[in-house]
This record gives sequence, C-alpha cells and structure tokens, in this order.
Amino acid sequence: MNYFDFVRSHNPADLLKVLEKESSHTIFVVLSCLEPGKAAVLLQNLPQERFREVAVLISRGEHLPDSVIKAISEDIQKKLLEYEEKQEIFASSVALGGAARMAEIINLMDRKDGEQLLEYFEKNNTEIYTRVNRYMLGIEDLVKFDDRAVQKIIYNVDAKDLAFALKNSSDELKEKIIKNMSKNAAKYLKENLELTGSLKEKDVDEYRKKIIAKIKRLEDCGELVIPY
Repeated sequence: MNYFDFVRSHNPADLLKVLEKESSHTIFVVLSCLEPGKAAVLLQNLPQERFREVAVLISRGEHLPDSVIKAISEDIQKKLLEYEEKQEIFASSVALGGAARMAEIINLMDRKDGEQLLEYFEKNNTEIYTRVNRYMLGIEDLVKFDDRAVQKIIYNVDAKDLAFALKNSSDELKEKIIKNMSKNAAKYLKENLELTGSLKEKDVDEYRKKIIAKIKRLEDCGELVIPY
C-alpha cells in the first residue's frame, strides 16, 4: 500500500507549499513514495539548497519502519487539507483596507491630520509606515509621470483648479505641466498662477486634493498608471 496515494487528488502546487515547510528528511520520504514523474516536478521546484539536500538523501536511500512512513503520510495529508481549506476561505473572502486604501484616505484628509497620522505610523509601526508611504501621492509626484500621462491629467481636470493647485509648487513641476499644454492652455495657466497670491494654504490643499482625487479616478478606470 502506498500511503501517499492521496496526492493524486490534490493540486501539486498545494503539496509543494506544504512540503516547503517540512524538513529535508520528510520531503525525502514523501518524494521517495511518489511516482518518478510527480517526484521530479516537486523536487525541481524546491528552493535550491533544499533541492540539493533532498536529492542527496534520495540518492543515499534509507530503510524506515512502515509505521514511520504511515505517520508522515497522515501528517502531510492533514496539513495539506488544512492548507487547501485556508486557500478556499481566502478565495471566497473580500479584501478590505490595505496600505493603498489608507494612503488614499490620508491624501484626502486635512494636511495637518494626514501628516500627524504618518508621523504616528513612522514612530510606532515602521512596517505600516513604509507600506502606506509607498502609495502616498502628492502634487509634486506629477513630475514622475511620463508626458502622455500628464497630458491625460491636464485634459481631465479643471484648468483653474490645476493652476491653483500649483501654487508654491516647484519650477520643475510647473515646467512639466506647461510643456505638455498647448500655447493657449499654457497662457491661461500662467495667467491663473498670477492670481494665486491671495490664496490661503488651506485652499491650495483643497485644490490639490481635487487634482489627486481625479488622478485616482483615472487610475481606477484603467486610463492611467500611477508610478508609485
């Protein structure tokens, strides 16, 4: 009797995930009990170091009591069923939250509150801070977009909103925007930039949020790829 006949009814990729967490000796036992074709597929997909260790053990061979082989078989089968059950639960679940979602929320918060929250993450949970910060998008990040993407943004946002959002932005960003506009659109932008002198910082933040929100909507629609 082959205690590993159950492998036939399971996805080999799932078995590999389970075996990767086992000792080289356990993997040797399992592969030695499988038909050569299945054993070859599993062996060649193991990490390089484990691949070599198991290959050496198979080559050397070993005599084991039937009870030991049976115990290993039952343990692997149990773990395999548990793994596949978890995968089924994950496949039927709905993803909520995440770093990208948190970054999107922060982008739409008051700047002061958003900065304080990021500072809290940085001081208390560097892993979350790193993940969230990766998805943060500010007006200055537009310099990272290629010209085609910038043109798409310009076409889809209100020209006056864009001008007001550019107050106190870098010359590099302004030049990037202007070079992707028609002469008339560039002239209109420059005229509106001259009117931003009396704009309060809070108002500038609101205009920037509008631009960022529009960029996010373009990304959601598949019309734009944000270079995070």
